[in-house]
Amino acid sequence: MFANFSDWLLSEKNGSWWQYALLRSTIGFLLTICVAFLIELYVEGLDCLDNIEFLTINFDELIKNMEKIIVIDVLFIPAYETLIFIGICRVLNFFIQEKVFTCLAAGLVAGLIHFYVKDYYAMVTCISFTISAGAYFVWQKRKQAYLVCFTMHALHNLFALSLDEFVFI
Repeated sequence: MFANFSDWLLSEKNGSWWQYALLRSTIGFLLTICVAFLIELYVEGLDCLDNIEFLTINFDELIKNMEKIIVIDVLFIPAYETLIFIGICRVLNFFIQEKVFTCLAAGLVAGLIHFYVKDYYAMVTCISFTISAGAYFVWQKRKQAYLVCFTMHALHNLFALSLDEFVFI
């Protein structure tokens, strides 16, 4: 099973960078949501289901926050966080020669950096950052590693913010 994960994580596809980024960020986000839901269910019990309100959109609030959401949370923050993340991947790769373990370690480090959001958020973000680390090593050979990782990070933030705006109000 670990070999299959390693093959998938570091597999090179003959597609465009944006298709790769869209697919991998979607998979990462869906896995993140599943893990977050299971952790929330474990921590809060079935009471966490009472806090979910589907499609109760506050359009005035959404429009007021749209500039901040797009400029800050989807473009600016992922731009510099991706630079930091790539640095983490490079440093870890210097010490850990096996790429799949480097990806797992980079995901764990980046997850721990995001620990301040919620106490279990490190475990949740670890998944998407592990997938991003795999993308970094795959696209590093094609000189598009930053672009792919940034796009994945921006899409992940967009998905998370959309879910927050449209579901958990």
